[in-house]
Amino acid sequence: ITAAQLVQVAIRYLTAGPLVIDGQFGLDTLATLNGLRSSVFLREFRTREAYHYATVAIKRPASREFLLGWFRRVMA
Repeated sequence: ITAAQLVQVAIRYLTAGPLVIDGQFGLDTLATLNGLRSSVFLREFRTREAYHYATVAIKRPASREFLLGWFRRVMA
């Protein structure tokens, strides 16, 4: 998953709008993002990011050694 897709997933969850998750950070994504409170968006984005990292670690056991560092990055 790309960062743009992660942003779009978080936005769509928060707005329940028709935003397409296409990985393109275009005008629709930017306009919708600008309409959100930054603290609310960041909390959702970080949650989605942590979930993504956990999923990677589950699918690729060799990546588990990086999980703590990834979670620290999410919380930074």
